[in-house]
Amino acid sequence: MNTYEKQRLENIKKNQEMLLTLGLKATDSTPNEMPSFSSKKREPMRKSLRIRGIKPTKVENPNNLPEDLYTIDYETSRKEKRVPVPYGEIVSLENGQESKDIVKYFKLVAKQFSISVPENNNDDSENKSVSKNSEMEEIKEEFSETSRIKTKLEIDENSTLSKIFKNMKIRHYEANIPITTQRIYSIAFHPNPDTDSILVCAGDKRGTLGFWRLHSSDYIVKDWESIVDGKKHIKTESNPDNKESPKSSKTKNNKIDSSEGHEPDLFSFYPHSETVSCINIPQESPNNVYTSGYDGTIRILDLSHPTSFNQILKLKDDPMITSMELQFYNGKHNSSHPLVWFTTTSGIAGFTDPREPNSKVHSHMFHDNRIGCISTNPKVQNILATASTDRTIRVWDVRHMLSPLDIENETESNPIELQNLDEGGSVTSAYFNPSGDQLATTSFNNIVSVWSFDKAQNKVVDKKFLNHNNRTGRWLSMFRSRWHPNPKFPSCFVVGNMNHSVDIYSGRSMEQISNLKDGSRIKTVPAVNIFHPHLAMIASGNASGKISIWS
Repeated sequence: MNTYEKQRLENIKKNQEMLLTLGLKATDSTPNEMPSFSSKKREPMRKSLRIRGIKPTKVENPNNLPEDLYTIDYETSRKEKRVPVPYGEIVSLENGQESKDIVKYFKLVAKQFSISVPENNNDDSENKSVSKNSEMEEIKEEFSETSRIKTKLEIDENSTLSKIFKNMKIRHYEANIPITTQRIYSIAFHPNPDTDSILVCAGDKRGTLGFWRLHSSDYIVKDWESIVDGKKHIKTESNPDNKESPKSSKTKNNKIDSSEGHEPDLFSFYPHSETVSCINIPQESPNNVYTSGYDGTIRILDLSHPTSFNQILKLKDDPMITSMELQFYNGKHNSSHPLVWFTTTSGIAGFTDPREPNSKVHSHMFHDNRIGCISTNPKVQNILATASTDRTIRVWDVRHMLSPLDIENETESNPIELQNLDEGGSVTSAYFNPSGDQLATTSFNNIVSVWSFDKAQNKVVDKKFLNHNNRTGRWLSMFRSRWHPNPKFPSCFVVGNMNHSVDIYSGRSMEQISNLKDGSRIKTVPAVNIFHPHLAMIASGNASGKISIWS
């Protein structure tokens, strides 16, 4: 025992003697035993039957409610996903939820917008038009960049565009028309040059294709051609205040005036089981409505015989069609039927000729990632551009892909990549303008670019861009800058704005011409926007399936 331990024991003994002299009981120096704890049985954490994927055998009813108030139908509680229509099968208009009377009325509306072959006798055609309108009215009654010096051309064009889009606003009584039920992905105007009849359609996330026939009181029409020609006359009805007013219709309108509100002519059909990614009604063939969908199909509706959506393409291995483009190829088989180009999520692009047996598909791997847009050059038929999430825009020469259409039994060859343009962010769209000398692109690096395309060299030679917030996020359709499709119209494009408005820019100077907004009535982002092919009119769609017309 060492000295320290001896000293410790002596101190303990002295302390105990002191406690005894004081009449206190000395404490025991031995340590107490630790109490034993009985182990509790732990039960596993409860997981709900829904997470485990098990249907309940019995639903508790503690409050003794009637059975129909507390039982849950697990078979129908979730949104049912429509099964893709088998290849070769048509989708009838009657397959939707519209009543027979509404379908009958839509067929009359569709035939009004169908364009027949011109006849020599003009009087007969006028009589047919009058009888068609009267028939409709009878059935309708039953449903009581950087700063730089602008050139003179740019200054003049900006001035013209400002006059055209001046006082543009929503004229219809309800600012948001529910044309579909889910988020709108695509919109198209019918290219009818008649200002008395406007038809617009939109496709949504669940495969719905909605149509809306506008009343004459829902919009006004500016004579933009007179403004372009240097005339300041605005074509409207005469009124004492010399203000723009809704254009009167030649046909009788039994609905209530727009100032008091009326029920819009809306029709809904279901040509696709998934998202309608694109709608196209070509000016060269205005009777045909082409639609593409995420279900891997492309369908066509003939407005002159509106009975069903006929399938012209069905992809099996890569079923998600993200975009579609129509090309009226001036080759051996020149006709009113276009080549139908498409893109997919795997980076494949291709086309089909609907007149070929079994709709043969000519395709090639254009990108390694998803292709969101494809655009053919309207002036150079063998040139097209693709936009991808790999942050590039690529320009292609596809003459070798098209050669089998002109030369029989020739082996199909791959396209030639002419340029690979890096944009720095995922590119959502790339569209050639009607003249084929400019390419407008939209990307997630928050810029909108206009690339100058030299048709002689078949290459992009210049780039102008502007800053624009394109971060639409998950719940909005991606922004796409779209040109006015009329080559006689001053160069301009339209794109959505995150501040609940619509932007119009000059395609030549990149200057903002107008910012369309209606703060009191438009509370959402109009993400999808498109020009009317012949008029100074814009259709805007939002994430709620609603559409607005600016005129």
